[in-house]
Amino acid sequence: MLRCLFLSLPLWLISCTDEETNLSRATTGVNDVRAACEVRARWTRRDSGDCAACRAAVVLPPCGCELFRDVEARCVTLADARRRQPQCTQALDACVSTCPPNDCGCLDHCFEGADDCRQATSARDGCITEVCTPYCE
Repeated sequence: MLRCLFLSLPLWLISCTDEETNLSRATTGVNDVRAACEVRARWTRRDSGDCAACRAAVVLPPCGCELFRDVEARCVTLADARRRQPQCTQALDACVSTCPPNDCGCLDHCFEGADDCRQATSARDGCITEVCTPYCE
């Protein structure tokens, strides 16, 4: 049985269960935190439902939901690798969350001294940016 749960948060969070995946289609895109930020800065539909749904669906396990068929779980392995990275702390995430969406210099500051986290975040953010740009531009 397929189950999908949608929660209204800053992003639509999608929690789904199913066996089908897009895991083999993972990509690192621009593979750089700042470059991914610069791409997102050009997004004109950042606050649209489609954009938010894509950004959530790509980093969560596959749900088999028709709506997310092309994007679901595309970046989940990269998101999981980032979650396992010890330098990716709550304090670093708090710093990132205070950065305005178009302030890529702020992101650079947050990652100072956290090169391993920056590398893991670069892969995840590059993937999210590449997969979701069609929904967010």
